[in-house]
Amino acid sequence: MGTEALATTKQAGRTARWRAHRAFFVGFSFSIAFTVFVGFARTYYLAGMFLAKLPSLVVHIHGLVYTAWVALLAVQVVLAAMGRIRWHQRVGIAGIYLAPLVVVLGLVTLADAIRRRFVPPPILEIIAATDCLLLCVFSIMALWAFIARHNPAAHKRAILLATLALLGPAVARLPFMHGSQLVFMAILDAFAAVLVVFDLWTRRSLHRVTAVGVLLTLGWQVAYAPLARSAALDHVIQWLQAP
Repeated sequence: MGTEALATTKQAGRTARWRAHRAFFVGFSFSIAFTVFVGFARTYYLAGMFLAKLPSLVVHIHGLVYTAWVALLAVQVVLAAMGRIRWHQRVGIAGIYLAPLVVVLGLVTLADAIRRRFVPPPILEIIAATDCLLLCVFSIMALWAFIARHNPAAHKRAILLATLALLGPAVARLPFMHGSQLVFMAILDAFAAVLVVFDLWTRRSLHRVTAVGVLLTLGWQVAYAPLARSAALDHVIQWLQAP
């Protein structure tokens, strides 16, 4: 009788942990999607997406691919939470093709913006450096997610951290930002901090993927300023803006 009660208690504990994990990752992914929507609502989503008055066709394509990636994340997390693993795996194939497109179109869109001189030079260098570093972080974490696709704990953390690297442009456009770099960093760090707290609460230690992702997040925040002031980036910008 005691053995049966112990087994029941253990099973109840496992079920509670599984529900907590499910609720956390669904909530986290939808928080990302909500932030993206609010950030780009005025200039893109509520402006009709393809009907929005964007500077060029490449920006429209970039917006579509960016939206597709965030939507895919939300769909995938819901499928996994519902236990539809086969559907999750089938739909996930789209991510293999979307991830390189996100990087390529991100760079092409950045180059297009630099050519148009869309902001004054001091800010332009900061945006260029930040975007390049964030795309590097995204590439690393997305590749890790693909390699670890048969390891659920590592895979889902890598995907979330990869998507967090894409959140910068949306956060920068939130209505209350007003160009504050401090608030910008704080919001991005808050997302990463939530994942850290969840790991410490559920695992009593950081998952390796979380640890690396947080280090990369802090790393780009340290590196963007020196890169923005570098001669190499200045040469690239001048080359792109040359007649």
